[in-house]
Amino acid sequence: MHKINNIPPLIAAQIGVGDQYVGLDWLLRWYERNLKIFVNLTRITESADDRILLIIGAGHVFLVQQFLEDSGDYIIESPLKYLDGEGM
Repeated sequence: MHKINNIPPLIAAQIGVGDQYVGLDWLLRWYERNLKIFVNLTRITESADDRILLIIGAGHVFLVQQFLEDSGDYIIESPLKYLDGEGM
């Protein structure tokens, strides 16, 4: 795991010297990865009635959830109420 993972994104983006944008390059790849997760979800969604269970690392949750909410096409719901039996 890279140490850069624990640094806030805007600070990480500033890592580098001269024309070397190490932090920015890492941040771009991180956003790209999260956007790909979002796009893949949109590609497997066939109807407004579909339910999708997404299991991802905690570091991805904030951005992917933001992308899904901002799209206006998804309702985000925690699976916890189903996993502990309350929602059944």
